[in-house]
Amino acid sequence: MRLARPLPLLLALLLPATGVQALDLDEIKKRGTIRFVAAADEDALMFSHQAGANPGFERELAEGFATLHKLKLEAYAAKSYDDRIPAVQRGDGDVIIGIIETDARRKQVGFTAEVLPARHVVVSRKPATAIATVDAFKALGKVGLLKGTTWAAAAMDAGLPAASVVSFDDRDKMIQALQSGAIEATVMSVSDAALQIKKDAQLQAGVVVGPVAKAAWAVRKGDAALQKALDEYIDNARKSGAWSRLVAKYFGEAALAVLGRK
Repeated sequence: MRLARPLPLLLALLLPATGVQALDLDEIKKRGTIRFVAAADEDALMFSHQAGANPGFERELAEGFATLHKLKLEAYAAKSYDDRIPAVQRGDGDVIIGIIETDARRKQVGFTAEVLPARHVVVSRKPATAIATVDAFKALGKVGLLKGTTWAAAAMDAGLPAASVVSFDDRDKMIQALQSGAIEATVMSVSDAALQIKKDAQLQAGVVVGPVAKAAWAVRKGDAALQKALDEYIDNARKSGAWSRLVAKYFGEAALAVLGRK
């Protein structure tokens, strides 16, 4: 005789593969905290994992959203860029910051309105000449690429030979390799490149590779109320003078380039 499965077990089997139900905004408000996910080595000028006077462009935006909804912001450091989406799917975080929207990622998470336009540029270091053409980029012998990023995908889509790729799991180590001459160039989003150039004036941006995309925030599939609230907040922020001041504060002279206006 075949025994019927207990109802709790049957319901568990019907849950998504992640095993995490949508929490959405009401549940987050009941908890009192909202967890923003960033890679462990995210640039502190973009999103610092510690609060402070200058916690980064995206963190200041995130803090504004948390304050608006009377929530405490918690930062979750994903082990790698590849682990950001699984971290949200597991329920370790609620919102991924600074993630570039792609077709493959849209199948896994919901994306908000654009936070920044996303173009990918080839970054090299003086005294070498800036890489001005795609052909010159493809001719390089050693190009550092960060695993699990659209930066790496844009480089490969541009036709960079696999033999020229030096892969990195850590952004800081990749930049150090560029500074030491161990690699000739890398590919980054223009906003990240601008922040790195602020730290090291010898770095220089060259040719754009790959399509123009958008950098946004991402939430679990099914967190419709949270996604709507984030959309409204981002849209309102972009229309305000505070937005312009925030862009100028963190990106300085590169603000127009970051916004895709030059």
